[in-house]
Amino acid sequence: MYLSYFGLARSPFETGPEPEPFFETSAHLDGLWGLIYGITENRGFISITGEAGVGKTTTLYAAAQSLGLTHPSLLWIEFNDPLTAPENVLLRIIDALNLPTALTPGSDLGPIRNRLLRLREAGKSLVTVFENAQDMSPELLGFLERLAALNGDEPPLFLMVFVGLPAWDELLRRPEYRELDRRIAVRVSIPSLTPRMARDYIDFRISAAGGISSDIMSAEAVRTLVAYSKGNPGRIHALAGRALDLGLANRHQPITASDIRAARRRVDPGPPKYSRLGEFRVVALAIIVFLAGSFVAFWLTRHPIGSIGTDGTKSLTSASGKATSTGKAETP
Repeated sequence: MYLSYFGLARSPFETGPEPEPFFETSAHLDGLWGLIYGITENRGFISITGEAGVGKTTTLYAAAQSLGLTHPSLLWIEFNDPLTAPENVLLRIIDALNLPTALTPGSDLGPIRNRLLRLREAGKSLVTVFENAQDMSPELLGFLERLAALNGDEPPLFLMVFVGLPAWDELLRRPEYRELDRRIAVRVSIPSLTPRMARDYIDFRISAAGGISSDIMSAEAVRTLVAYSKGNPGRIHALAGRALDLGLANRHQPITASDIRAARRRVDPGPPKYSRLGEFRVVALAIIVFLAGSFVAFWLTRHPIGSIGTDGTKSLTSASGKATSTGKAETP
């Protein structure tokens, strides 16, 4: 591990959501406070979107940490599999609400409504989080609409947080999901970092890990990392983490731009070598077949093939396919 080599207290570029330390760009702060507002003010449906790796789930976890997941007023359920069946969602809700398990997605959901009303009277809320919302099935989305409709015209009984790629917004624009789209009261969108923000983010992560950025990564390496990552924090983590491994292996401190380029080749490998070799073999085989065919055609023009017809005449067939009579064939 490279920590002792670079003098770090922890890994600055771990993969996966990390609510701490939280990098406070204006977009991430807007997202953080939008989530906190939507949950504490019981706004119903909340949507947080952005490209993969920009920090959507990290922002969500930071909001949850600020709210205090252990606080008794919040019952928190997460669904990481967007293809989960409505039955599984219902079972998790039933378990959280301590209800009988006889309910089915198609049955009367009145018992859930009654329990949620009692929770509201006690100052509690149920929060359900759906990751990769853009991949949810029509069956699950239809079931969630049924759950959302339980409150009628009253304030929302269900707090649902949808975390998804930009395709989630495109899905909601379809006519069949107009009602679901109407229920989303808080919309949060997190963009990629600007080049300046990306540089500040790298400094922030290294500093939070107990290091000094200039001691860990050369200025050229930082510029290369920012360019390759295109401001995506997830990409920064993947490339920088691999580059630190390579820096240790190559005894580079600080790591260099060549380490970043080598890390990119590891993280984003091109077509495997065997595929290029396979293409070469196909081309070589085609050339061999062509040359062999040309040789056979040439040989036939020099050595006609004889055949004896039914009338006893002998004909020669050339490569052009024309037959020439040569007279009677001799009988041995």
